[in-house]
Amino acid sequence: MLCAVLVAVLSIPQAKEPDRVGRIIIEGNVDTPDRVILSAMGQRPGQVLDRAKLELAERRLGRLGLFRSATVEALPNELDSTFKDIRIRVEERSWVWLTFASEDLVIGTFTLDEMRLQDTVERLRYRFRGKAR
Repeated sequence: MLCAVLVAVLSIPQAKEPDRVGRIIIEGNVDTPDRVILSAMGQRPGQVLDRAKLELAERRLGRLGLFRSATVEALPNELDSTFKDIRIRVEERSWVWLTFASEDLVIGTFTLDEMRLQDTVERLRYRFRGKAR
């Protein structure tokens, strides 16, 4: 009598380890301190990567009013596949600062976003041209 034994090897996939935050790379900020941008992130290196928080961080940066544009994206880490680097790219707005002072006493400071200033000048120019015709 010949006895055959069938051995089935089942391959049970192991749960993939969640991605973690690696480096946080900030690009484009000249006047805005890194800490201001990082405060909008909600994630720190070593934490489990939450992609919903990346979208939320992008919206928070937009609401600050400091940037013309802001993007937040996860990138593969060159050294470890379980980590994702986060790149934050911002384009800062230009500002016009006017300070009113008398001798050594500062009376007040007026700040205006250059884009809004240009828009206001264009509207005034249009308005004056329209009345002159």
